[in-house]
Amino acid sequence: MPIRQVLVVAFAAGIVIFFLVRAGVDLARIPVLVVLSFAVYLGWSYYRGRSGHVPLYAVSTTVAGALVGGVIVQAFRLGGAVEVLNLAAIAFSVAALASHPRLWEEQIGADLQRTHLYQRLRLADVWSWQAWLKLVDRFGAGGAALAYAGVFVVAVGAAALSLSSTVSRSELAVTLLPLGLPALFGILSTLWIYRGARRLVPDA
Repeated sequence: MPIRQVLVVAFAAGIVIFFLVRAGVDLARIPVLVVLSFAVYLGWSYYRGRSGHVPLYAVSTTVAGALVGGVIVQAFRLGGAVEVLNLAAIAFSVAALASHPRLWEEQIGADLQRTHLYQRLRLADVWSWQAWLKLVDRFGAGGAALAYAGVFVVAVGAAALSLSSTVSRSELAVTLLPLGLPALFGILSTLWIYRGARRLVPDA
């Protein structure tokens, strides 16, 4: 995003926060509003077939990372941070579910053009689909898709266990139900990237 757009967005966000504070909105709720607003923007962008300046790979890693981060901060009993992280995982999952599988394939294809599959895995590769594409080259589309899905199984499972330890049995279903959205995102995105790899990577 150009620096001019960053400054405009930051200025607009500052004005909004100023008026929210003047209106008596609790400052602790502002991160929630920011997450929800950004998720709406991403969902609208993905629905229209655009990246919204945020690649789908970044959303995938953010969803999984937010779930794991929620588990970690829960261990330190930072309830407010847990709420924001879990909300981010759920909201960004919904935003990415608005995308078309074709958009996933396009972004994977763009990263494939910059990837030398025969080279060993580098740390810089993990910032894009390049690391996953190298797994596709070595283990096939199925093996790489299972590794991707495994990350979400661990993340959603850990979040579910962490949350279940903080509520009574009567509230358990209501508390865990929203985690179905990141789980659904993990399942569908696995299918989409598997299909993309099969189409784009030779002998995948």
